[in-house]
Amino acid sequence: VCSSDLPDKYRRSLADALSDQAEYLRLTGGLTSARLAAAEAVNLTREMADEDRQTHLTSLADALSEAALCYRELEQPYRALPLIAEAVNYRRELAADQSASARDTLARALNQYSNRLAETGRRAEARLAIEEAVALRRELAEQDPEEYNAGLAASLSDLAGHMLHAGEDASALTIAEQAIAARRQMLERRGGTKHRDPSLASLISMRAIVLMRMSRYEEALADLNHAIRMHGQPTDGPSQLAFVTMLINKASLFEASASPQQAMTVIEQAMKEQRKRLPGQTDRNRSQLVQIFEVRSLILLALNR
Repeated sequence: VCSSDLPDKYRRSLADALSDQAEYLRLTGGLTSARLAAAEAVNLTREMADEDRQTHLTSLADALSEAALCYRELEQPYRALPLIAEAVNYRRELAADQSASARDTLARALNQYSNRLAETGRRAEARLAIEEAVALRRELAEQDPEEYNAGLAASLSDLAGHMLHAGEDASALTIAEQAIAARRQMLERRGGTKHRDPSLASLISMRAIVLMRMSRYEEALADLNHAIRMHGQPTDGPSQLAFVTMLINKASLFEASASPQQAMTVIEQAMKEQRKRLPGQTDRNRSQLVQIFEVRSLILLALNR
């Protein structure tokens, strides 16, 4: 039976199921199958949106965003970019009613769009997109910090990364500190602990990277040690990526501050952690191993081995 022959409610249920399957497979490492399910969801929701745009435009934007994420995990940003660009256009249309939820979803899409633009070398456009996302999320967080500070912190962290790439170190530090403050405020409002929070750990790690760039090595090391403790041991592929990245950054810090023996100890720990098989590992986990070897090569040169 052709999908177009099915009643509308069944097609919508099928599209939702395909999107859910794509997300599950993406998060558990089945990326090829995830991409196929996401593509089928896009085709089905596009077909429905062509027939009834008002009813199905949100579902089409959701499906496009998930398909873009699948391509990102497959390390194919050039294929992800047109999908998330299309999703952003629809999110703008949907946010015209100025509802908080629609503006928040637009900001999330802009965040993803900015990241894909940066990965494909379109830095100026990426900067504009992340600045728009930050502006939206600042407005939302002013209205409801408990609900929207987490998103604001994530967007601020990405903006800090763009500033760092542009050589705006002092501005990047200010923005990174704003991101940390936003996350901590949200945790305090929700009564959460500040001793174990992987998202806050990633924000502190970003500040450490900025401090490293500014040659403020002692402060950077304190931040990285704090971030590693706060993150805790990884339990899946995505958390493993973040944890190992922190170790790589710590090794790079030791290498930059002329402590190659300590750097070698940390990079060996990173290699050991990276090779653990955890649920949800993706191509990005494997490419991270290349980064480890690159840093290890620099350390070996410093050790004259």
